[in-house]
Amino acid sequence: MLLSLLLACGGGGLVGQAESAADAACACADAACAKEAVAAFNKVSFKADAEKKAFSPEQKAAFDSAVDRMSSCRDALMK
Repeated sequence: MLLSLLLACGGGGLVGQAESAADAACACADAACAKEAVAAFNKVSFKADAEKKAFSPEQKAAFDSAVDRMSSCRDALMK
C-alpha cells in the first residue's frame, strides 16, 4: 500500500520511483512483500519506455542501480 502511494506521487520521476521502490523492497521482512514492491514498480516502469529512452547517462545509471538494488533485496529474501 505504501509503495503504491509512493509511486502514485511520482516524486523524482521514474528514477525517484525506482529508488522509492528499492527502498520499499529492501525494507521488507519477507519475500512476498518484496515481490509485491517489485511488481508494483514494474507496472509503472513497463509503461515508461519513452521516459527511459530520454534518460541522461546519470539518470540511467541511477535507475539501473535502484533496479539492481531492488532485485537484490527481493532475491535475498527468496532464499
